[in-house]
Amino acid sequence: MREPNPENLQKAIQMEETTLSNLTTASAQELLRMKLMQEVIRSVYPFSINENTATYKEVLRGLSVFGDRRVDIILKYCTSEQIVKLAAITAIEITKMILDLPREKIYQAKWGENQNKVLEAVQQYFPWFEEVEEKLQLEVLATELSGKVKNSLERVLRIGAASIMNEKVAFNLRSQVDKRFEDLRAEIEASICEEEVKAHLIGKELPETKALALEHISKKFAEEPIRLLYYRSGTRAAVKLAWNKDVYSIHKGRGKEVRLNRGEDRNPYGLIVSLNYIEEFLYFNEVRDDDVWVEEDSLESIYQFNSNISVNLTPAFVKEWYNYDAPVLQRISPNRGKRGETAFGMKLFHFTTNLVESSLSTDYISEDITHAEAFSLMKGYEHTRISKEIRNTLKAREIEEAGKTEEIKHWVEAYDARVQSVIDENSKSILNALSAAFHERVEWTPGTDGEMTLLLDDNFGLDCGYLNIQVNDSEYTEKRSILRNTSSNVGPWMDVRMPVVSQSTTIMMKQFEIAKEIVKSKLGIELFGHTVLD
Repeated sequence: MREPNPENLQKAIQMEETTLSNLTTASAQELLRMKLMQEVIRSVYPFSINENTATYKEVLRGLSVFGDRRVDIILKYCTSEQIVKLAAITAIEITKMILDLPREKIYQAKWGENQNKVLEAVQQYFPWFEEVEEKLQLEVLATELSGKVKNSLERVLRIGAASIMNEKVAFNLRSQVDKRFEDLRAEIEASICEEEVKAHLIGKELPETKALALEHISKKFAEEPIRLLYYRSGTRAAVKLAWNKDVYSIHKGRGKEVRLNRGEDRNPYGLIVSLNYIEEFLYFNEVRDDDVWVEEDSLESIYQFNSNISVNLTPAFVKEWYNYDAPVLQRISPNRGKRGETAFGMKLFHFTTNLVESSLSTDYISEDITHAEAFSLMKGYEHTRISKEIRNTLKAREIEEAGKTEEIKHWVEAYDARVQSVIDENSKSILNALSAAFHERVEWTPGTDGEMTLLLDDNFGLDCGYLNIQVNDSEYTEKRSILRNTSSNVGPWMDVRMPVVSQSTTIMMKQFEIAKEIVKSKLGIELFGHTVLD
């Protein structure tokens, strides 16, 4: 496919419009040998068509107006004379559409809205095209109904052995399948589909699909799920498995993380797998989440950072975590009884929560951290930045429950607005200082309002990024932290902008250095900032 060439199309339509308009018989190869047809297809179709072996289907698809499903209907129900006439008129209409476009918008010829205009023009030209559209609607409806039947089966096939643990559940599932397929039968019978299609859906697809769904329920009910027991092993944790398969596979180099259980409970728990490997092990052995049952007496929670694991947040574990510069600390919660599920309806065998995430400039504390967890992480480390953030997280929870979030939000916004007001009032001074610092890159030009506008060449090379601004004010820092812990839309940085918005961290930092001195002298507020490369 190439960019449409208006000159070539203009010449071709002048030469062949009359011929094409009156065309009633021609092979697909003859159509493709016509100059106008060649130019049109090259302009709107991304693939080449061999004119020596071309078919009507390839020609109609090459015009890029009808869509594959409509093309199939045209070929099925239309005569060769109608197909030839349709292809010829469509090529003419596409040419007219392209020639009507301004040269700078020629590339829009391939856009859907312009192709739809061509389709509308063609439909009006051929009265019989209405029947094609009716056939298309019926086919789309039949496909949708068939899709509903298939989707009903797919929903059942997602159900695993862990979700069908007793006869009552199995009975309820069978009843749901019966009702679902009766509803589908009624919907198909009431539809405007052709009788032949209805007969196929009701006589073949529905009963066959329903049988597969019921068969799956019976199979999974009879199947014993793989049982996991998250248990304590000293201060660490591991997982015992009741493995219901004859064999299992292990990733190369991970053999030490799977061993035979030689304890008294080796029947039924024949295997022990490390906590770090359990997810990969089950996935590698093609075990679905819903075929796994997590025992009710599994551990409630486990803590992990890097490859270090502990059942509790013991002083030794917390000390080691701090000694590693506080990497991401996770809480692993076994999904006991498979009662919990994700937002997408997945019943995972355990859930992982990032309890604490820390970086050079900011910290994140999970909103559902417990008081016991908070106490264990802060004890002996009350002076750290992480402990301050944990305290603010707990305080944010209390403030939110008390309905005082808006009060803090207004205070923070007013503080930011005071700083922004000073920067705005002194923007000319900041711009003049910036102009002096980068005089070889600056040009002042008059704007539409008569004011002089600063034009700045901010291409300093590899310094693309952004500026983050904070304040040396403990009350503000605490309140913004509290606010951030009540909403994911609030960041740790001030909502303050510089007079010049630039992708260059060099420019942003320079004007910030100028602005912060003005803010300090006017308000007594000390700002500090740092840049982050993008």
